[in-house]
Amino acid sequence: IKSSGSDQSFFGYRYANKGSLFTIWQREDRPVDAYETKTTTLTIQGALFKNPVFADLITGKVYAIPKVNYNKAGDTYTFSEIPVPDYPVVIAERSAIKMK
Repeated sequence: IKSSGSDQSFFGYRYANKGSLFTIWQREDRPVDAYETKTTTLTIQGALFKNPVFADLITGKVYAIPKVNYNKAGDTYTFSEIPVPDYPVVIAERSAIKMK
């Protein structure tokens, strides 16, 4: 993963053959109640996405990532304007996330 942001941590997973999941968070300081997210552009090579979504692990909400905010070139995906808080959030293949 490459990011336009600084002080970020990442972790990538592959869920069987269902797709990729990438966790990202700001690690510049301890998490606090009031934190302004930072928008980031992420470049991920070797990922598997058909229908990428953004999942907030605190609220449990899952959002579709608009096509205007990502593109694919070969096996590389670039996601733009991704909000990154001071706790982990996930960019994932929709089919890899169980939803109610």
